[in-house]
Amino acid sequence: MENQIYTSKQYLTSLRVIHFALLLGQIIFAAITLLLGGDETNSQSGLDSNLIIAPVLIVSGILIGYFIEQNKLKNLDHRAPLKAKLDKYRTILITKYSLVEGAVLFSIVNYLLTSNFVFLIYALFGIAYMVFIGPSKRKLFVELKLSSDEQEKLNDSSYTFS
Repeated sequence: MENQIYTSKQYLTSLRVIHFALLLGQIIFAAITLLLGGDETNSQSGLDSNLIIAPVLIVSGILIGYFIEQNKLKNLDHRAPLKAKLDKYRTILITKYSLVEGAVLFSIVNYLLTSNFVFLIYALFGIAYMVFIGPSKRKLFVELKLSSDEQEKLNDSSYTFS
């Protein structure tokens, strides 16, 4: 994405598309798994430990994602060109989203293997969190600590980053 030219509107749209695609993938997988009904004949006692591991993974994904995001934002060079900051920000968000998504998928697969609805509840918690952390222009301004000049550029939907 380094050599790509895009407008501020395209950049914000790309963040929303990435977030929506990851979120929709989880929702569709959960819905299909729910329709399939899971495998009640395969309720192995070895999967009981996953009842503890699944919520720990979701909470860990949320916390680790948050701390990685804060650390990367803190170490971000605020003197860098706006395009460089935006590219870094996209990478930070994808990392944050992926950590939660992995834990959600773990819970959904465990439901598929055991038919234990507790796993779906864990997955729904992670999905709800994903909805909550969706990208917005306001979050971008605050998290990147953009100057008023940089904010004006992003508010101009035809401004081109090259």
